[in-house]
Parts: sequence; structure tokens; C-alpha cells
Amino acid sequence: MGITLSFIHIPDKKQDIETISEFIRVTTIGIEAITQTYEDHRLFKNTSTRLFFLQENLIYRIYAVLHQYEFLVDGLDTKSAIDLNAEPFDGNWEMHPTIYRYSNQLSSIVDSIFFNLNSAFDYLGHYISYMFEKNKDRTLDWGKLAKTARASYKNNLKIADAIQDVDVKIRIKLDNYRSELIHRNRDLRHTGITKIDKSNQLLLTFAASADAMKHFKNIIPEYDNESNYTLELLPSLVIYHCLRSINYLIDYLKIDLISGSTFEENVKNPKNNELPYVLHPVTKKPHPKSEFIWSEYKQQLNDFYLDFEQRKTEAIRDKKM
Repeated sequence: MGITLSFIHIPDKKQDIETISEFIRVTTIGIEAITQTYEDHRLFKNTSTRLFFLQENLIYRIYAVLHQYEFLVDGLDTKSAIDLNAEPFDGNWEMHPTIYRYSNQLSSIVDSIFFNLNSAFDYLGHYISYMFEKNKDRTLDWGKLAKTARASYKNNLKIADAIQDVDVKIRIKLDNYRSELIHRNRDLRHTGITKIDKSNQLLLTFAASADAMKHFKNIIPEYDNESNYTLELLPSLVIYHCLRSINYLIDYLKIDLISGSTFEENVKNPKNNELPYVLHPVTKKPHPKSEFIWSEYKQQLNDFYLDFEQRKTEAIRDKKM
């Protein structure tokens, strides 16, 4: 007896963690560049306290997603087999108490990844809205930010359409899935089981549920509702999509922040006795500090995307060989 299934999976989970970690590292440079851009091009003087605090909240929450994903991969590696000599069981293998315990433990980590992703968008909402709300004590979570993007931001900010785009393509799906997990039902994920007679072991492959996959089918390449997807694959794909969305929004933040720039005024009247510029090495004229951070960010992001696409192409080629 047993459940032997074929799965669509991530070939190298360790490499996947390293890639996500690098993507997050580059993304944080972009976030820091935006904070400095606001400092350079806006008159408000409290950036070093309030906006920096919101920036650090956002970065913390993004890294929390990475840490939970690391826990998941580690758990999948350490919970991949059961020795029936040490843990004998006479019933259906899928009812083995250790499999039940493993499944619950791993499922709780996956839930945490999605909860942290939802929270990251709320933190992002507070970070973005701080820059454009007149009342700096009134920042908006993502849901309120999305509503404001459809209203007062729509005719004034380039980022308004980008916020709505991200909201429809990923954030609403995340929120609906989170709501289902918290308020209605836990996600009943299943397990592929293969018996190895020679060693008297059960090999385990933990899978995402069909319901979870349907929530995010728009971001899954060549999605097939008849296929089985391993437990780590869906969180990985959603994490990548969310990071791409954040970097997409960062570009529009930059556009809106330099529109109507007060940089020249900040040069004449420095905030907090700090100069908002360095002298350009060629022109010797005042140049915003943020531009150097921004240039480094864009170069590293472009390098990351190029490397990512190259490895993806190589993986497809290897798969066909």
C-alpha cells in the first residue's frame, strides 16, 4: 500500500535559497535608495527617524520570509524518510503518526511564509504612503493604499496604476489565501509515499494542495491542475513574484519622488545640517547622494535578472537532454 506520485519540484533547493537571498539583498538596496531619494528631493525633515523606521520594518519582514523558507527546505530535507524498523506501523502508510506530525509541522511553516508575505505588503503600504500623505502620522496598510491608488493618487502619481496592477495580480490572491487559512480551513496538503523494501523505509514527498495551487495559478509556469507540485515550489514561486512586484513599484516610486523635486532648495537650506549631495566627479556640481545608490541598485538588479534568466534557460535545456 502507498501513494507513489510524480512531482513537479525545484531541482536544487539550496541554490534556490541562495538565489532568493540574493534577490532580497538587491531589493533592500533599492528600498534604501528610495529612502535616500525622498531625503534628497523632498522638504520634509524627519526622514532619518520615521521613514527609516518604516524602511527597516519592511526589510525585516522580507527577510522573515526568507528565514521561514530556509526552515521549510531544512524540514523537507530532514523529514524525507521514515525507518519502519524503528517506527513500525501496520495500517495504511498515509496514516502513520510520524507522517501526520511531519505534515503538520511543514504545513505550519508554509502558512507562516504566506502570512509574512501578506505582512510585507502591509509594511510596504505604510512605507509608500508615508511619502505621499500630507499627514505623516497617517500611513496606510496595503488595502487602504490600494483604495487610495484608485482615488486620490490616481490623477497625481505614476505609481497609482502600478499599485493597482500589483494588487490585482498578487496581493488580493495572497490576502484571500491568508483569509482562508486564518478564518475558515487549514490547507490539507498531501504526501507522496514510496516503500523501499530493501531498507524497509518510507520515502516521503510533501506536496502543495490543489486548492493552494489554484489560488496562484496565474503565476505558475505551464500550470496543470492534474499535476502534483512539491510543498516548497509554490512558496518559492510566490516569493519571486512578490519580490519582482516590489522592485516594479520601486521604479515608480523613484519617478514620482523626483517629479517636483526640491533638491535645489535642499542644497541651499540643508536639512538637519547635512548636505543632500556630493560633488559630481566630472561636472563638480551638486549631485544627489541617492543617484549613486540608485545606479548601483539598478546595475545589480539587471545583473541578477540576466543571471536568473540564463540559469532558467540552462535548466530548461538540461531538462530536454
